[in-house]
Amino acid sequence: MFKKLLYLIFILPLLAGTTGKIKGKVVDSQTSEPLIGCNIYLSSTNYGASADINGNYLILNIPAGLYELHASMIGYDDYIITNTEVNIDLTTTINVSLNESSLEMESVVVNATPKLINKNLTSTTAIITQKTISKLPVNEVSEILNLQAGFVDGHLRGGRSNEVAYWVDGIPMTDAYDGSTIIDINKDAIREMQLISGSFNAEYGQAMSGIVNITTNEGSNKFGGSFDIYSGDFISGHSNLYTNINHIDLLSTHNLNFNVHGSIIKCRLLSRL
Repeated sequence: MFKKLLYLIFILPLLAGTTGKIKGKVVDSQTSEPLIGCNIYLSSTNYGASADINGNYLILNIPAGLYELHASMIGYDDYIITNTEVNIDLTTTINVSLNESSLEMESVVVNATPKLINKNLTSTTAIITQKTISKLPVNEVSEILNLQAGFVDGHLRGGRSNEVAYWVDGIPMTDAYDGSTIIDINKDAIREMQLISGSFNAEYGQAMSGIVNITTNEGSNKFGGSFDIYSGDFISGHSNLYTNINHIDLLSTHNLNFNVHGSIIKCRLLSRL
């Protein structure tokens, strides 16, 4: 009993949102009757559920990202929805209508359309996905944050830098001395990042201006990686203002980034470097 009490006091307050969920309803396309027991699952993952007596299903604790959602039931065509997006702390609603089939037919594949307006958001939140980060000309998390509205050099909405709380995979990473983050996250390791600038939930604490919530990638069986390098120097015609500006050294500013991920032993030992 004493151990459980300690868990509630010290562990639970440190948990922040790191996953999302998918819900919806599965019905017959002709009769609109609920399909009880229909299997709903995410391809290449262990996440799935079955429809209840009303045709409703719910898949919890899904890491943020893009997935391929499958709906299958005996006597009906398989239904596949690609590019299904799941965000931290938010619910993705997907309703499915299955076509009855007496013969084995090809699967019905539908490409999920992006949400122009997210009805689940209860606060001012900027969601930066892994796909978006890969297209941005940035190298650091601070550069990504500076591209968001209201965030300038560690200050959010005009507040002090120590009024922003940083969370990584549900663990607070805020320096108690100056309010900055105590670790640097490689941009290639980020699965999703959220900048919450107002009315954040009670699960987040020790913040006045806003929350930076980051979730990192998990290991997978797919092997891959990336290699980024850049170098250069500053050039200006105002030599009277800048010392040694006429001396050009293309290696004075440089950065090297190497990232590898994949399976060392498939389905047993995963790695990310």
